[in-house]
Amino acid sequence: TQSNIQELVVEMHSNQTAMEKRVSKIEEKLAQLQLNLDTLPELIARSITQVSAQQRQDADIRSIAPRPLSDFAGLRRSTNPRQRRPFQQQFSLREMPIYDRGSNQDKDDSPGPAFQVSEYESVA
Repeated sequence: TQSNIQELVVEMHSNQTAMEKRVSKIEEKLAQLQLNLDTLPELIARSITQVSAQQRQDADIRSIAPRPLSDFAGLRRSTNPRQRRPFQQQFSLREMPIYDRGSNQDKDDSPGPAFQVSEYESVA
């Protein structure tokens, strides 16, 4: 049994050594990740500064040198322009008072249906 105990102790010692190596590798990776995270805000700020400077430079170049119309000749709309709905006429021309007066000269002078006063309405 003592030999079994010695074997178990040796096996535990080797397992402990392997575990310590694995933990050490994990700690090194964590340290590297922490370093990367610490430098991240600076990298983001630098990147934003570079992009905004590039955009300002591009805007300055565009405003200084206008492009000729030939640069835009090949451009087309990606979508069709909105089509206008057809005009829906709500009344016919004959019902319009302007045309009624001129065309009804030979007819009686009674007002058309739109201008008749009902017996319930009185003209004051």
